Amino acid sequence: TYAISPLDDPGPPKPPSPERVARRLHEVAAFTQIATELSAGFATMLEAGEPNTFSVNSADSAAAFYPTPDNVYVAGWYRLEPGEALEITGTPPTGRYWSVLLMSRWMESLDYRHHRITLNQRDAVLEPDGTFRILVADRDPGVPNWLDTAGHHQGYVMFRWLRSEVEHPACRVVRLDG
Repeated sequence: TYAISPLDDPGPPKPPSPERVARRLHEVAAFTQIATELSAGFATMLEAGEPNTFSVNSADSAAAFYPTPDNVYVAGWYRLEPGEALEITGTPPTGRYWSVLLMSRWMESLDYRHHRITLNQRDAVLEPDGTFRILVADRDPGVPNWLDTAGHHQGYVMFRWLRSEVEHPACRVVRLDG
């Protein structure tokens, strides 16, 4: 547990000037335009490629959104019909942290308040041989590592590794029983 306290009391902040507010609003507008263009372009590229695979392996591609230099991202586009699941299998990295996340075409996480849309190394249940098996589906397939599409039949699936060597996970579409 850490506690951070200022050495000197900085006092109350100065009121924002109209110039500063205007500059910040322009910065927000510029970021919104760039983020929209980048996420839409990235989604279009992944969507046009082979769905249900991991095709992008680059921190450079995600640097506009996630500029942490020691992260590596592996992204793909899932596209599932009702009754289908994307099975993702692989070996977890030995690095400090890893996670997998489902996102909309705008690179926003899906509804995490009501749906399990992410897993990390602490949450994932590993197989006896130390590998992981994750199912992405629109309903609970009865496995511990289920990611809920939250009503989205397509979107990003992105792994993030912190200070790790990257191995592309394997993917295949499987039918759910019933």
